[in-house]
Amino acid sequence: MTTKNSINLAYLRSIKAIVWLQGREYLTHNGLLRVAHEHGLKSITSDLVHWDAEGRQAVVKATVFGERGTFTGYGDASPGNVARHLKEATLRMAETRAVNRALRLYTGLGMTTAEELPGDQDDAPPPPAPRAQPIPPRPADLMPNPVTLCAACSRHQDPLVMLDDHGFCNEHAEQWRVPEDPSWDAAHVEWPALLEPLGIDPEALDLRCTASPHWKARPAQMTVEERGRLLEVLKQHNDRKRGAAR
Repeated sequence: MTTKNSINLAYLRSIKAIVWLQGREYLTHNGLLRVAHEHGLKSITSDLVHWDAEGRQAVVKATVFGERGTFTGYGDASPGNVARHLKEATLRMAETRAVNRALRLYTGLGMTTAEELPGDQDDAPPPPAPRAQPIPPRPADLMPNPVTLCAACSRHQDPLVMLDDHGFCNEHAEQWRVPEDPSWDAAHVEWPALLEPLGIDPEALDLRCTASPHWKARPAQMTVEERGRLLEVLKQHNDRKRGAAR
């Protein structure tokens, strides 16, 4: 949820205004535009500052105006800092980057946008596909003898009882809807990097913690202290596994 004075990262994720690239989160141009309009954006203008037709190097200045004030941003693009398929569209890319930077100032969002990334991000090999979450079977899929499992606790559910959109039973659906802790806005970017050395998938950990009778919450819903204790438990468990494997 977002208010007129603040923009919540959880809301941005819910409207797909944030994408995951190269192990980090980035804002999108479409998402910025949507949020800016929700916060009183009235106009966007752009001016060409520099254009080298031979080298296809461009610098554009963008100015945005709205209820939050007037803000200016500059964007540059050249064949060396855009994706291969955009080398003939450097002028348009410079304008998009300038608009994004101005909108970031207008909305107060410091997160870099995907369009500002250099070209080697697009040309790099794609990251491995994310591990698929277990999808609870639906009655329509398994007729005439449906079996329905909660995605968190994996307990058999009454086939006539519908699970929620995330595949949770009533008990865990309530836990999943608990609002995120305010500290998560600053911690969510680093969290996957903390789990990676332990070989733990963040989404799988969300399900495990929600189903756990001890934690009963996702890391995003925990306080800084609770996440610290959780991380320490995970490290200890990982150390014991390594010791047993020797």
